[in-house]
Amino acid sequence: MQSLQNPYIGFPYYPGISFNPSHLTGSISYPPLSAFIFGLTFRLYFLLSDIGCALVLARIVSLSKAATTARSVFLIWTYFPLAVITSSLWGALDPIVVLLTLLTVYYFSTSRFLLSAAVLGVAIFVKTIPVIGLPLILMQDEMTMEKRVRYSCVALGIPAVGTLSPFLLLHWDTMEIIRNFSSQINGPNYGGISPLGGYFIAPFLPTAIVTLAWTLWIPALFATYLYTYTRKPSLLQSLLVVFLVFIVARPFVSEQWALYPLAILLAMATKLNLQHFVGLSVSATGFLVANNTLLLPFFSPLSFAFAFYPSVPARLVPMSLFILLFFVETLLTLSGRTSILYSLLDKIVSELMVQNRLRVRGLSDVEVVSSESVANSTQVRLKR
Repeated sequence: MQSLQNPYIGFPYYPGISFNPSHLTGSISYPPLSAFIFGLTFRLYFLLSDIGCALVLARIVSLSKAATTARSVFLIWTYFPLAVITSSLWGALDPIVVLLTLLTVYYFSTSRFLLSAAVLGVAIFVKTIPVIGLPLILMQDEMTMEKRVRYSCVALGIPAVGTLSPFLLLHWDTMEIIRNFSSQINGPNYGGISPLGGYFIAPFLPTAIVTLAWTLWIPALFATYLYTYTRKPSLLQSLLVVFLVFIVARPFVSEQWALYPLAILLAMATKLNLQHFVGLSVSATGFLVANNTLLLPFFSPLSFAFAFYPSVPARLVPMSLFILLFFVETLLTLSGRTSILYSLLDKIVSELMVQNRLRVRGLSDVEVVSSESVANSTQVRLKR
């Protein structure tokens, strides 16, 4: 990218260096801004985006919660393993997009609509996922028809102009970006943490069913928009629902996509939402570790790591378990019920604390008995 060449024509393969263990590594499927970010800064922006997310989350929480709650949310995201792995080790774009999405919500909540639209436009320019939240913003009561038009023009105009500019100025071949973007919507395709058509379901289903499942996310999104239009939930609640529905309705879902609803859950900062944050975090992080062979490719020379990369049954078992857990936790979050994983972890922690108290009490009793024995023996010696 430093040479300003077309990033959509495919990347060369370098044995022992390339992250993908395949000689055909493909290309990016994002707008061109992401290519410039990779080429100019690589992981610097990703590291800063984690800190930025924590700060913006604290600012959003402080709009309706106590300062202590905001500080707790800041610390949770700062040391959040899934976010740290995704940004610092993986180098994925999603932490940057999560930061921009949170800034969109913050500026909208403080009635800075034009700035909110501009930030959303940049977020879509980096990665197109946040575009699914645009209809939800336009449905908010604060938005008049004139504001909706202006907001849409800014939010969609920035990625449109930004995407077309390098092709016109640098004379890139437009067919390559069309081909790479099409790979994101053409099916059937499956895998990742998707509960709908993971590695272990889709290969055994008829092609017609898999193809139908690939398009399920489209009516699912429209159903979410209808729910928002009729029920009028808050913007954060609406975004949580649309991100979760989008994730569970697609047969292919990368595990880092879980960062979007997780950030929204933290921004709402209620007891139940924090419980769901724990449940979804554990299942998504567990799948990330299992799917990437205990994170071996992130910590070791790639040529060595990918010697152990092929799927083996021992790795597929935990992957299947975490996919199921993520799906169940998503349904529990959408229905407003208590997280199973949180309840289990809470029970384990409570039992450990009880055992620790009993152990401490037992030691105290031993010390008391020992003290009484010493006192009795001293009294006997004095009498003598």
